[in-house]
Amino acid sequence: MSFISRTCRIFAVGAALAIGIFVLPAFSGDAFAANVEGVEIVPGDNTSVLIYLSEGSDGAAVSSFTMTDPNRVVVDIADVRAVEGLSEMSGDGGLVEELLISTIEDEAGVITRVEVFLT
Repeated sequence: MSFISRTCRIFAVGAALAIGIFVLPAFSGDAFAANVEGVEIVPGDNTSVLIYLSEGSDGAAVSSFTMTDPNRVVVDIADVRAVEGLSEMSGDGGLVEELLISTIEDEAGVITRVEVFLT
């Protein structure tokens, strides 16, 4: 696979992640805190990764970027925690190799990071 083709696929996954975060929030969960309640890989010609957020996550600051070595798309969601037990998923056998979900909490606040490792 050429470098240009791989780069285009990385950006396509990043765009799908951003759309999934804003279009498909879940409406259940703790009323006092926003959570990442689930992550789903939707395989296809344009593989999508959907991140389901609980009610109360409207206005959460979301940033995404790509990294290499290994190739991955990273999505950071501020003021949102991952639910207990949501930390790792196997890939779809196609473009996505693995997903890692972590919550980072310090005196500055809370950020949940979703890392999408690409094949």
